[in-house]
Amino acid sequence: MVQWYVTLWRITWWVFSRLWAPLMAIGLPVLALYGALEPRQNDIAALELHRGEFAFLIGTGGGSKTCTNWQPCVVTPGGRSYLVVPRSLLDGSVFAVRDTEPHLTVERQSGAAVIVIAIWFLCIFGTWYYWIRKPPRHLTIAGAGREAR
Repeated sequence: MVQWYVTLWRITWWVFSRLWAPLMAIGLPVLALYGALEPRQNDIAALELHRGEFAFLIGTGGGSKTCTNWQPCVVTPGGRSYLVVPRSLLDGSVFAVRDTEPHLTVERQSGAAVIVIAIWFLCIFGTWYYWIRKPPRHLTIAGAGREAR
């Protein structure tokens, strides 16, 4: 009998390699394109872009409010994450713009750009490996290698 953790690992691997990888490989450029076509002017101003720099939207996050028992509520502001090229490529940082009052705040996350780019390339490789190079058996045409008589 197969242990439960082996089955859990197989399911997790299948989901991440066959479903999440193509969604991420295609979704990240689509999100960056959306951010380029519909930029938030307040975010661009908060990032203080220099001449020749471009901000690529790579993630969004909604705010949250956590209230427990008799403690005061903890509010986490929503925000967006940007790769600022070439600044992010030179120092490997991602810039997060948070919706705080009374104005936006920018957080610099050092080293995050390297991780984002590495994950994206792994997703491109996984998409190529599992969907393009070696398509699933149920999607192949039966008898494709035989000659017609």
